[in-house]
Parts: sequence; structure tokens; C-alpha cells
Amino acid sequence: MRIYPIQSGLKKAFDDTILLSMYGRYKDYVACHKELASKAVKNFDEYLDYARINIRVPLFSKEGLNILSVAIKDKFRRKTPDEKLLKKMLFEQKIRQKYQKGLYI
Repeated sequence: MRIYPIQSGLKKAFDDTILLSMYGRYKDYVACHKELASKAVKNFDEYLDYARINIRVPLFSKEGLNILSVAIKDKFRRKTPDEKLLKKMLFEQKIRQKYQKGLYI
């Protein structure tokens, strides 16, 4: 992981989105996700380092059902321009990595 001299608040926003989805607080999750997207567009390389973090929670636990309900609601939410741009940047990064590895499919 790289060390960045300027703290962008990206790590805190990323952690908050995960915790808020586990608690099932959808409105706070949306606000934090919008903030995360705007910061991630500005600091895309730093975001890629944090985006590799995965959590595993059993689906039929309280936290698992909260994450599922937030994910379903978020799927049908209208996205902001920063969120759309971040999705496009992530897609381009994924294609770039495939071509660098020699995988063309």
C-alpha cells in the first residue's frame, strides 16, 4: 500500500460506507457514498488501494440482512455524476489491467 502525504479523508469515508451499510442506515449511507465518490474521483489512485478491502458477513445474520437491504435500495437509486464517473473510471481501469496481463477477453 502506498503512503500518501496529503490526507484526503478518503479512508474515513470508505470505512463509514461499510459501517453504515452494516448498521442498515440507508440515508446516512447515501450521503456518505456521495461524499466518497466525489473524493474518489479526485484521488483515484488512493481509492484503488482502499477498494481492495473486502468483508465477509454471513447473509442470514442481522448485519448481513442490513447490508443486503442497503444494497438493494442502492441498486435502484439515482446516481450522481461523480458516482457515474467513478464507475466509468473503474471500468476503464479493469480493462487496462486485463490488457496489461495479456488477457483479451
